[in-house]
Amino acid sequence: MKSAFVYMLLCFQIQVLAKETPKIDSLRSELAKTTDDQTKVDLLIQIAESHLVLLAESYQVSNSDEVLTHSTQAIERAEKISYQPGLAKAYFILGRYYYSKKA
Repeated sequence: MKSAFVYMLLCFQIQVLAKETPKIDSLRSELAKTTDDQTKVDLLIQIAESHLVLLAESYQVSNSDEVLTHSTQAIERAEKISYQPGLAKAYFILGRYYYSKKA
């Protein structure tokens, strides 16, 4: 019974990783290509949010640094260009990250 539960848990984690990892790679590729600051902020937010999903669904501790790094970068860029919607989204992601750490 215990081994069946572990097997199902591993399958679920693999499914989550398979879904989010290509998305993150694609977003990082777009981020490297873009020159528009507002688009960079939006991409950083999407990357941070994708890592947050991985963190929540697969309990990968390594993704927590990625959430923090990308949301902080998004906040800094959004403040620099006075992009209020991006700033709000980045702070929201950062808040969700800290909330998940508390739980």
